[in-house]
Amino acid sequence: MANSELSNNLSDKNSRAGWWFGFIWLAVLIIGLAILATYFNPFRLALPFILTAIFLIIPEEYGLYSLAFFLPAIEWYFYYRGLEIPLIDLLGLAVFAAFILRKIYDRLFRREKFQLRLPVLIPFSFFIISAFISCFFADYVRDSIWYFVRWILFFYFVYVVFPVNAIKREIVLRNTVISLVACGVLVALGGLYSVFIQDWQYQFVRVIPLTFFNISPLGTNHNLLAEVLIVSLALTQSLKYWFTSRVAKRWLDILTFFQALVLVGTFSRAAWIGLGAMILLWLAVNAKKLSRSVWVILIMALIILSPLFVYMYRLQSQYDIGVSSTENRLIMTEIAWDKFLDKPVFGQGDGTFINFIADDIRFIAKYGEPLDSHGVWQKIILENGLFGVFTFALLLAGIFIILGRFWKRFGVRYPWFPPLVLGSIGIVIMEFFNTSYYKGKMWLPIALALAAVNLIRAKERKIKYGKN
Repeated sequence: MANSELSNNLSDKNSRAGWWFGFIWLAVLIIGLAILATYFNPFRLALPFILTAIFLIIPEEYGLYSLAFFLPAIEWYFYYRGLEIPLIDLLGLAVFAAFILRKIYDRLFRREKFQLRLPVLIPFSFFIISAFISCFFADYVRDSIWYFVRWILFFYFVYVVFPVNAIKREIVLRNTVISLVACGVLVALGGLYSVFIQDWQYQFVRVIPLTFFNISPLGTNHNLLAEVLIVSLALTQSLKYWFTSRVAKRWLDILTFFQALVLVGTFSRAAWIGLGAMILLWLAVNAKKLSRSVWVILIMALIILSPLFVYMYRLQSQYDIGVSSTENRLIMTEIAWDKFLDKPVFGQGDGTFINFIADDIRFIAKYGEPLDSHGVWQKIILENGLFGVFTFALLLAGIFIILGRFWKRFGVRYPWFPPLVLGSIGIVIMEFFNTSYYKGKMWLPIALALAAVNLIRAKERKIKYGKN
């Protein structure tokens, strides 16, 4: 039976307790090390080597669990001779270094074959080639090449290649999902608390990330919090199909609803669009299976939440924060289009978007400091031109054609798979309007869905042929 292996693992309470114990202690250790490195400069220099040593000692999959749990920590920065690197990327670098060192050791001393999956390699290669060529059209070629290595190659190898290679068993996928959902629930609780410490009389109150001891691990923007929740609420539904207890399923439904409410409370337009698209797609796929009572509940939920739609309309039309955000994106789009017309084929070069924003008098006069592109298509059309737009669209199409095909064929047999796809769709739609398009927040959920495809393919092959 398809789920027999996992059911046996889930029934082993001692195994689950041991996993939780190890995971919690690892998370506490990483936080402790990060705090020490924040306040003690000599320790900060040793932190990358300490983390790499830790991930060499512990099982490989615990590095993946760490990436999933600390995925939102994109603005807890560490500085190394002018290099600014957030905690999550420092972890990613250490985890990937340990992964490669393990592979080299196994090849040299254990004579094991060096195997490395490179998921969706052909469409990724086209985009990588496109981005690399664009570097040579930049005014500062060396800086553009560094941006290409630091962001584009980094996200592919750390947040796509490593997870797909680390997830060889369904229980590893499940534990990774648990790690990400645990992070999402903590982020949602922090977001809920933030509502009660704002000035209700003079502020536009919305869910925002918290700051601890002058450290803002998630950043300060509401969109950064919403990016976590749009994935974690979908993945919470995956967990329903990995637990047999009715009580557990009920709690997971409650956690999904809670995260969705907090997500709505961010009043992020991108998050609302992403969540709406996820719900509509789910309804379209399952419309024939839904009872009348489910439709009644959905309609009642819309009626109950209708005051929030009024609140959102006021934000966009009456408050400076909403109007200014719209104008900001319009100016960025104008700049991107103008620069695209200058170099339409290969663009202006990787990492150059923010430089053109800094040179725009209108933007600096209105907003004070340059910002990177608020939307992946703005970014690519300016930096990589038509070739970049085509290859990136080809990349996304290739990914979602694979995921859609497996959803259609195996979604019923493996009901934990469709929520993984929905989470990937939600975050990609959000990044049409946000800034995390080259970060793990977008690519790790996609990698989990691609890893799930490999697991399903292996299980189906075993069922059909009786071998791996």
